[in-house]
Amino acid sequence: MDHSSEKFAEGSLVGRTIHSFVIKIWRVENGTCTNQPTWQGHITHVPGNQKQGLQSLKDISEFIKPYLRSMGVRISSAWTLSQWLAWKLGKGLR
Repeated sequence: MDHSSEKFAEGSLVGRTIHSFVIKIWRVENGTCTNQPTWQGHITHVPGNQKQGLQSLKDISEFIKPYLRSMGVRISSAWTLSQWLAWKLGKGLR
């Protein structure tokens, strides 16, 4: 039995605030000839079981921001998680 994940969990994460999210997204064909895909899905904050529907990739970062702020992370106006996701998904993770 591999105990490496247990050592990681027991050692470096003790006393830390951890947030886990499950994100399920899918591309929706909207019938138009634009290069901008339409995304839908939902996101779940695992520890609190809070759920929200997604109508765009920007909704993902908006859902996660309050959890990051609660950890003391300063979010600037240049927050680009949704841009990074759009780039990643556009590069073959379809």
